[in-house]
Amino acid sequence: MGAFFSVIFWLAVIAGALLLLVQLSGRHYRAVQEPDALHFVPTEDGWRLTLTRYRPTRPIRGAPPVVLCAGAGMKSLVFDVGDTSLARTLAEQGYDTWLLDLRGRGPRLERASWSFDDYVEFDIPAALRLVCDNTGSEAVQWVGFGAGALAMFPVLTGSDAGRVRSLVALAAPVFFRRQQGKFGARPLRWIRRLRLDIIAHLVAPLVGRLYPAPLSHLQNRDNVDGGVLRRALVSGLARFGRTELLQYAEWLEQDAFTAIVQRRDYRGSMGSITTPTLFIAGPRDELAPPDMVEATANLMEEARERPVVVASRMHGMSTNYGHLDLLLGRGVRRDIHTHIVKWLDLHAGVELPEGRPEPPEPREVFLEDPPRFDATPAYPQTPASTAQTPPPAEPSPALEGLDDLDDLDDEDQDEIQGDVPRLPGN
Repeated sequence: MGAFFSVIFWLAVIAGALLLLVQLSGRHYRAVQEPDALHFVPTEDGWRLTLTRYRPTRPIRGAPPVVLCAGAGMKSLVFDVGDTSLARTLAEQGYDTWLLDLRGRGPRLERASWSFDDYVEFDIPAALRLVCDNTGSEAVQWVGFGAGALAMFPVLTGSDAGRVRSLVALAAPVFFRRQQGKFGARPLRWIRRLRLDIIAHLVAPLVGRLYPAPLSHLQNRDNVDGGVLRRALVSGLARFGRTELLQYAEWLEQDAFTAIVQRRDYRGSMGSITTPTLFIAGPRDELAPPDMVEATANLMEEARERPVVVASRMHGMSTNYGHLDLLLGRGVRRDIHTHIVKWLDLHAGVELPEGRPEPPEPREVFLEDPPRFDATPAYPQTPASTAQTPPPAEPSPALEGLDDLDDLDDEDQDEIQGDVPRLPGN
């Protein structure tokens, strides 16, 4: 009997220590967000969403507001972490900026079952109505990361398409053939049983100091400051919906982009999208490889503009970007934010005020044709934009005569390969 109580005692001590670590980690790495206003909007199916507003100090008169929407399992705070804050960049440039937290991102979660389809059918339409009603604007410009952009594609084929003047899609492919070599569907089904927010608090002190395999798939480890990553992980991670993860697992297995009950083929309807869309992809992004992003852009045959920007050293960026780098990378203000600001300026539909702080020139122009990758010859190839294509970078003389990339280190491979994604297993 004494041994039994001893085990119970030590289990209680371990549980208490873990709970204390969760609390201390949350306090120490908590990212401070200071918006100008919070708005709450009910959806037709009974959820309450949060919209965080950043008002510009010198607004661009008549410019549509900008909505930022994060990806699956992410809170909108990832758009406002330290010096990487896209929300503050846009507010400084004069844009009325709104950060949308989709369902399941609030402090209390009463229901843990929702799907990607709920973002499409309920959350985004409700957010569009609230932002337009509060600003008096007829339309918004939308910036989405991952699922925050994917959910907009079906919306742009429906009745709310007129409320969106332009779209910026960061790391948002609707093809998943290449990802099948790196990620399995079974782990996605198991993740729905875990409390990732609690796990994040437990491992936060080690993040940025140790790089386990899962993190290597999510970022270029040399491009994200450890402190920024820890704050984003603790404050910006949200729970997934159980049905949502089952849906993503099905997409990965079947290389599909469909509604959960197979009633609607989201990918099949994308050819009717006319909204100008800027795609941004990272060459080291294994969740959203550039060739899968290119194939996505090629679906939008009716869109007037659909350029693809590959954030790579070959195209003048400070480094080759991965997945989370597109939001949290050290050089995002110059490499990524400037492209987004230029795109928003291009489609604001108003004259920009004199004396407005000019963002730095983007490091690469919008590509006239998205980069072509031999790994995906089955996908249709169509022009993507009307801008000029930069000349290809010259390889370093020190690399001439080397035929086998496996004999090179990562840095030299990057210089040769540029924005070409690595094949699964290489």
